[in-house]
Amino acid sequence: MATVGQYVPVWAQSAETGTAGYKTLARAAYNISISDFDVAVGGYYIGGDIRDMNTSLGNVFEEDGYDTFDRVSYGFDFQVEGSIDNMTLMVTGGYVLNNEFTADALATSKSDETGFSIGAQLNPTELFGAKLAYLSFADNNNDINDNSTVTLGAEYNFAQNVRFMLEYSMTDYANDTSKEQEKDALFMAMIAF
Repeated sequence: MATVGQYVPVWAQSAETGTAGYKTLARAAYNISISDFDVAVGGYYIGGDIRDMNTSLGNVFEEDGYDTFDRVSYGFDFQVEGSIDNMTLMVTGGYVLNNEFTADALATSKSDETGFSIGAQLNPTELFGAKLAYLSFADNNNDINDNSTVTLGAEYNFAQNVRFMLEYSMTDYANDTSKEQEKDALFMAMIAF
């Protein structure tokens, strides 16, 4: 399966495009059954030159060639789904090989980030599930921002279209001893129709 498309990015606070050019998004995935498991492996690419043509700042972006919507990103991911001893298991993961983008509206700083994640969810019954996930983030411009997060979670499938989820995350900053471990709890309720 493959998808290719183009889009015009905008800042979240405005629907005004004010840009010239398109970004290209491409994704390809391959699905296969191995034993009793469904396996999907895919990769993505986002890139393309976008110029901000906003004249409210005196054409500074156009004249100086700043690219306020610059992003080049690519990586791959996978998903494995099946059952073990009548318990549903899903394992997902992804690796961002490259993610370079303009970090602010004036295009004065560039970010270069990579990372990976892996997670597993096991549902011993149709009603209950448990989740364990790990995320590693690397800031290639400043390793003091590098961090890793471990997440534990549980879900309760109250009804066919109603699910409650509780997650607890612990984030460590390996290269910044001034930061203590961050701990967060998240409760979600999902109703689907």
